[in-house]
Amino acid sequence: MSWLGGVGEGVWNGFRSVAYVAAVIAATLRLGVCRSTWSAPVRRVLVLQVYFTAVQAIPFVLLLSFLMGGTIVVQGYLLARLTGDSRLIGGVLVVLLMRELAPLVVNFVVIGRSGSAIAAEMAAGAVGGDWKTLEAQGVDPMVYLVTPRVLGAGVSVFCLTVLFVTLAFISGYFLSALLGLTTTPRHFVSLLFAAVSPADGWALPARTILPGFMTGAIACVEGLRVRGQLTEIPQATTRAVVRATTALVVVLALLTVILYA
Repeated sequence: MSWLGGVGEGVWNGFRSVAYVAAVIAATLRLGVCRSTWSAPVRRVLVLQVYFTAVQAIPFVLLLSFLMGGTIVVQGYLLARLTGDSRLIGGVLVVLLMRELAPLVVNFVVIGRSGSAIAAEMAAGAVGGDWKTLEAQGVDPMVYLVTPRVLGAGVSVFCLTVLFVTLAFISGYFLSALLGLTTTPRHFVSLLFAAVSPADGWALPARTILPGFMTGAIACVEGLRVRGQLTEIPQATTRAVVRATTALVVVLALLTVILYA
């Protein structure tokens, strides 16, 4: 029965971790709507987090967007040749790019760049005793450390995804026009709107903001759990990246099932 006990313990620990991260996100949202939370230092941390997570990642995200937009249009062109229906290009771009690939790629970029950096920063401060010093001075770590980073990660993922989709559609139009799939920008936009469903109004924000919150919360939790030596910092960073990636895949899979159910 030892293996069964090990499985049960693993499931229970996983459930506790999920519940803890959910509690951190809920507390962050509650603090985020309180006016007293947003003192000048907290606002500065939020601005810096958005700058590092979103603004500095724009060149790389735009490059990925341009390449993926062109790749998907080529796939749509091949599909249109097989079926004889050029209108499929709109559905291919909306279904593959906007619904699936854009949130996934942008979240991966944010996890790799910002999630790891947040975890390392939190772990380094915990090892050095910086956060205990803040608590001794009456500063709430939840307000100053966690809230702006979680909210900044969620906002950044959403904005980067919108930018990703926009540039991919623009590059997709020029390439589809070159391949003879569309004639005018109005025709291209009409193909896109024909493939968009009412559910996309909530699906895109849910597939970007929620995983962004989870990335920020997991990174903060894993970093603040460190209570040992400097050698634990890379371990905390690795745990944060792995768990954030796992959470992303699970959440996107569940949202996909809900979207197409």
